[in-house]
Amino acid sequence: PTSLMRNLDKDKLTAVRNAWKEELHEKNISQGAYISGQQYSESLESRLSLIAQYDGKPIWPQRHMNAEGKTISEEGKRMKPKGKITSWTKLSAAGAPSEFAIRAPVLDGISTVMVKTTDGPNGVFLLVDDEVNEPQIGMSVDLVVRRLYAQEGVMRYGVKAVLHN
Repeated sequence: PTSLMRNLDKDKLTAVRNAWKEELHEKNISQGAYISGQQYSESLESRLSLIAQYDGKPIWPQRHMNAEGKTISEEGKRMKPKGKITSWTKLSAAGAPSEFAIRAPVLDGISTVMVKTTDGPNGVFLLVDDEVNEPQIGMSVDLVVRRLYAQEGVMRYGVKAVLHN
């Protein structure tokens, strides 16, 4: 919203933009869990579109096999981009994974939430636009596509959670 944009600290906004630029530099190498470009691309559509498979119950993100090792049908159904927080934490700047090490100090840490989606599956998401409100268990969220991190000079996108006011 425009009202939120007017309340942003300009120095902090500049610092975040500079952190994204630094993170996007091809010499910035992740020290955390490496995800190859192929692995990222393979699951991108189902993750960003919130497409769940059905094997008696919705499964998201999609998997090749169920818990018994049987192949799951590729056919899926789009989930609603909504849910409720079941747990949350805020990683300190020093405790954030390397993918977020440049931005975490600027943001005073990185918040993550466990969300039970309206359609059933649980997921862990980074929290965005949480400068004003602290997350609470039971709070409703919308799931949105945003930048996650950069790796090998390429911006990676994913689903994040936004608190309802």
